[in-house]
Amino acid sequence: YKQAACHAAGIFTRDFRRHERCCQILVTVPQCLGILLLSPTLACTTWSQRLQYVIFDEVHTLGDAAQGQIWEQLLLLVQCPFVALSATLGDSKRFAAWLGSVEQKRGLAAGRKMVLVEHRERYNDLKPWIFDGSDLQELHPFFALQRRRGAKARSLRLVPEDALRLHDAMLEAEPSSVGDLEPSVFFSGVPTRSWDLSMCHAREWEQALKERFESLPANVRALVINKVGAGTVAAFEAQQDDLGNGEGHYLRSNLPKLVHVLKTKEMLPAICFHNSKEGCFLLASSLFVALGQKEARYKKEHRYEQRGETIKAELGELRGKLNKVDLDKNLPSATQRGWVMRHNELVNEFNLMLGIIPEFAVFVPGQKPTSRSELEEIFAPTPPRFDNGFNVKNKLHVLLLRGIGVHHSSLPKRYRECVERLFRLRRLGIVISTSTLAVGINMPSKTSVFAGDSIFLDSMQFQQEAGRAGRRGFDLRGHTVFFGLPRCKVEQLLCSELPAMQGNLTICPATVARLLLRHHSLSGSAHQEGLTAGIERLLYSPLAATAGSGQQADVGRHLLPLQVAHHFRFCIEYLRLERIVDESLVPSDLTGFIAHIFWEQPSNFAVAVLLRAGVFEQLCRDPNFRTEDLMVVMCHLFGRTPATPRSLLEGPSGSGQSTKSRKGVLPELPPLVANALREHSARVVEGMATYQQWFAHAFAKELGADNTLPLSKVCVEPPLRNPSAHDFQPLAVSARSAFVALSGHGDHFESAYDLCTSVRTELHMDPQLLPVVEPDGEALNSYMLDFFKHGQMEVLKRDSGVAHSVLWTQLDNFFNILRSISAAMRRRAGSAQYRGTQTAFADKEVVAAFASLSDEFESKWKAVGASFGEV
Repeated sequence: YKQAACHAAGIFTRDFRRHERCCQILVTVPQCLGILLLSPTLACTTWSQRLQYVIFDEVHTLGDAAQGQIWEQLLLLVQCPFVALSATLGDSKRFAAWLGSVEQKRGLAAGRKMVLVEHRERYNDLKPWIFDGSDLQELHPFFALQRRRGAKARSLRLVPEDALRLHDAMLEAEPSSVGDLEPSVFFSGVPTRSWDLSMCHAREWEQALKERFESLPANVRALVINKVGAGTVAAFEAQQDDLGNGEGHYLRSNLPKLVHVLKTKEMLPAICFHNSKEGCFLLASSLFVALGQKEARYKKEHRYEQRGETIKAELGELRGKLNKVDLDKNLPSATQRGWVMRHNELVNEFNLMLGIIPEFAVFVPGQKPTSRSELEEIFAPTPPRFDNGFNVKNKLHVLLLRGIGVHHSSLPKRYRECVERLFRLRRLGIVISTSTLAVGINMPSKTSVFAGDSIFLDSMQFQQEAGRAGRRGFDLRGHTVFFGLPRCKVEQLLCSELPAMQGNLTICPATVARLLLRHHSLSGSAHQEGLTAGIERLLYSPLAATAGSGQQADVGRHLLPLQVAHHFRFCIEYLRLERIVDESLVPSDLTGFIAHIFWEQPSNFAVAVLLRAGVFEQLCRDPNFRTEDLMVVMCHLFGRTPATPRSLLEGPSGSGQSTKSRKGVLPELPPLVANALREHSARVVEGMATYQQWFAHAFAKELGADNTLPLSKVCVEPPLRNPSAHDFQPLAVSARSAFVALSGHGDHFESAYDLCTSVRTELHMDPQLLPVVEPDGEALNSYMLDFFKHGQMEVLKRDSGVAHSVLWTQLDNFFNILRSISAAMRRRAGSAQYRGTQTAFADKEVVAAFASLSDEFESKWKAVGASFGEV
């Protein structure tokens, strides 16, 4: 390599990092790439200047409401050439046009342009099936045309045998419709009439059949659809009868049957997608229990217990004989060698009897069950922070012994890694997962099972999850199985087009603070101009402003870049007024602190405001101060979860009871803290309302009349004025919706929620723009505080009302936040003291209090972390 100290590859994720700044190829995730690009440190600045190319995989995630913002930021900020990849990109031409317009504004290198490369064929086919409660039935996609008006046949993909069934049905319904589409005629051009047909030949015939089908009269098409879809419709009707007891019961009781069928038809390994984290474990447990019960019955029928006793008795006799012979001094005789061989045979037979019988485990044909010693070896090499390796008391670990894995984001990282590794090695037959395995993880399977319905299962998620099956280089054909989904949902999934990506870019105060830090660190550098150009692209080239962006495309779309720039100015003004940056926009220590935990907006701003106002100093200097008091404040800012209805109903009776007396409800904030947060919230809401009113006045002509009803989108003309004394006159408003103003509300907004939900439709408003934590909202769950008090996970799972799968994520996030805040405080306080500058972190008691809270929480979290995976 050109640089001796540079490694070939590095990795940077939230959970793991290695050689991230000294490698030639870095594998990372968008959030971490954003950290490297916007970090003001010299090391990251040097790294970003070395960046030559970027490959963005799964770029369709830009349309996701939760993650899309960081994707759009990176595509607009990155300076080097890049490749954007996706297998499920809806409206790719519009997306390419947007990227092309962005490239035109870069002006980096002469001749650089955007190129769109499309490939619309899979390497192999996906065969759809439906499980009817007893067996797999072939699903012909054309059945979906029976009830979905407007659905087009050309949008449905057919495997060759389904195309042949369509041909036969068309021939029966209208013999003259397929004359030139007879296989012997259509494929007559194949060289030497060898009938060595490729997928391209089959696809051409399929397209021709679908075009001919769409040209048939409606009554003929109906006959064809009924013919090819009869078996599929019957399977859905049979399934519907069994779904009467509830989806969960149906899935748990029938999953063992489905897995047996998949194993019999050699359709393993499989990934079973289910959108409930708790449901994933319940499905895996039901399968484990069913297999164990079958194995127990088999062993009983074949008298395993009696055979075991016989082996023990014979082993005892052989060991007695062998103990009388000194094999070290005398060479064994032929008889004695026979004893040794027989002893070893019996030991092996006994160990096999104690182990899992392969017929009662879920494994790929040709693979043997994974032994306990193998799992111990896999878990052992690099144990995680709170994991002591394979644990037979952990139900998740024991599932692996029967070839069953579970995968979702709330499971410990080490367990997920082991599941992924075992599945790639074909040592697991089935993994039951949420959508975490749909994107970005190499988990090639032969079958994708869709277990149960969910509002989150749309055409995009369906395409991603189905794409896990039949991966190139492993299988010639993949399979998709619908298991417990209603007919209408399957029809929707098969017929729906991929949604066009909607822009999700929001310029929030945390992003602006990071940009200012980065810009300041590049002062006097040639790279500062490039960052300035990137900021301009963020402001004036959002994806949502391009044609075809839904609501914004129809109303005020051309004003969106101006609104984004307007929001950027608000963020700058907010940071100045709160003294997070000075009048010259030079960052302070609070700017760095906010950027250090930027992903926790608005909680990071709340901590910064309390630090700047000296609230933490007053709290820590109180003679009655306890670490628990600081914990209450942090629980109000981070990991906020609503209290359960049961908690709100429990507690002392009587009106006006305080949340402090209710079990499971977080105590109220100290008045000093609550007042500071209220004042901060009022300043932010008033400032944003003023900005929105000014924008509405300045662009009143472009925005037009606010006369569209919010739900029906019906335009209503204003009625003629009636001079009657009883004529109601709504308040004159500019920023607030005229519809809301009918109830007497003006342009004064009471809260951030009021501002975000009742501003007029044409004014872009996102809660991320308002970095406020309002202390007067709904009552919060006290699960974090309860854990801090007693550190008992079993009690917490029983009393908190929080789903078990969520507890791991929330507690681990809270632990990392406390550790990050404490480390940032110590580092910045020490640095400011060394330089002799003013800092919000100068109070030693505050720094010590956060360090004490972080250490105490860490000790309790580590104490239970090793056994937390037990469900």
